[in-house]
Amino acid sequence: MKTTRLTNKRIVIFLVLATIFMGVLSLRYAQNKNPNYLVGLMFTPMISVILTRVLTKEKAQNLFLRPFFKQNKWYYLLAYFATPIIAFSGAAVYFFFFPDQLDFLGSKFAYQSDLTTAGAYFKQLAIIVPLCILVNPLGGLLSCFGEEFAWRGYLLPKLSEKFSRKKAVVLTGFIWGVWHAPLVYMGLNYGTDHPALGITMMIFFCMVMNTILSSLFFKTKSVWVCVVAHAALNAIDKYTPSYLFTSMKEAHNLFIGPNLVGIIGGLGFIIVAIFCYKKMNQI
Repeated sequence: MKTTRLTNKRIVIFLVLATIFMGVLSLRYAQNKNPNYLVGLMFTPMISVILTRVLTKEKAQNLFLRPFFKQNKWYYLLAYFATPIIAFSGAAVYFFFFPDQLDFLGSKFAYQSDLTTAGAYFKQLAIIVPLCILVNPLGGLLSCFGEEFAWRGYLLPKLSEKFSRKKAVVLTGFIWGVWHAPLVYMGLNYGTDHPALGITMMIFFCMVMNTILSSLFFKTKSVWVCVVAHAALNAIDKYTPSYLFTSMKEAHNLFIGPNLVGIIGGLGFIIVAIFCYKKMNQI
C-alpha cells in the first residue's frame, strides 16, 4: 500500500510539473511564435522527471538508459528506416484515393525551391527525401530524448505498476496527447479552424504512436529505440507529404491526410499499432 501511494504521488507530481512547463512555454510561444519554445518544450518532460525524483527522493534506478545496441540492432534499424517508409506509404494510399490533389509543381516545396519543370522537381526531390530520412533524425535525438525519458521511460513504467500493461499503454498515450493540447489549439498539425477536433485527433494519434513506442520500449528495455523512432518521425515535419506533393493554393483536409497525423495518411501506423496492441502482453 505504501509503495502504491508513493507511486501515485510521483505520477501526480510529474504530471503537475509537466503541465506547468507546457502552460508557461506554450503561452510564450503564443506571444511570438518563436520555434525555440517548441524545442524547449520537448526537454521539459525530462526536467519534470528529474524534479519529481529529487522531490520524492527517488533513487537513480530504473532509468532505462542502457541502449543494448547489440541485441536490439534490428529494432534500431526498423525505428530509423521503417518510420518514414510507413509515413510515406500512408501518403501513397491517400493519393490513391485523392489523385486530383497531387500537384508537384504547384507544391510549396516547388515554389520555395524555384522548381518550374518536372525534371528539376524530381531531381531535387531525389536529393531532399533521402537526406530527410538519413540526416534529419540525427538533429532531433536530444530533444526526442527529453520526451522519451519521461513518457516511455518514467510514466509508462509507473502506470504499469498500477494497471495492466495494455491499460498503462492506453493511459500513457492519452496523457501524452492531452499534453500537446495547447499547441494543437494554436494550430499545430491541424490548423486553427477546428481546434476541438484537432485536439481529439492529436490524442488519437499519440495513442497510436505510443502503442508502437511502448512495444519497442517493453521489447528492448531501453528508451533509446523509442528516441530513434520519435526522431525519425519528427524528421518528416519539415518535408511533409502535403508540403512536397500538394498544391499550396488549394486546401486539403488535414484530418484525413496526406500527412501522417491524418486518418488515411497515418493508416500504416494505425495498422502497426493494432498489431502491437494485440501482442502487447506477449512481449
